[in-house]
Amino acid sequence: MGALIVSILASPVILAMNLLHLPKIYSIFAVRLVLGCIILLTLRFFRIQVRNKFGNQVEAFFVILTALQFHMLFYCTRPLPNILALGLVNLAYGYSLKGSFYTALKCL
Repeated sequence: MGALIVSILASPVILAMNLLHLPKIYSIFAVRLVLGCIILLTLRFFRIQVRNKFGNQVEAFFVILTALQFHMLFYCTRPLPNILALGLVNLAYGYSLKGSFYTALKCL
């Protein structure tokens, strides 16, 4: 499911690259850019829910802790199965902090 969403979002850019006869390596960069944006947007949603639930200090600690974890930011653009699932897990955690438990279960 995650690969389908990433490919749908990246397909207009890849189509434009094919029409411009650019090398295929740029398609990989486009797909990885889309995947990274998806993961970072879901992480942003989770951060906002942490702030709403626990306050600004905990949010700041969460941002610092996430930024210091090199492997998290390094792998967020890798098209691996666990990274594709990370977006859904971030959404599920965010919705559970928001109190929408049924929506959190739907994400999983």
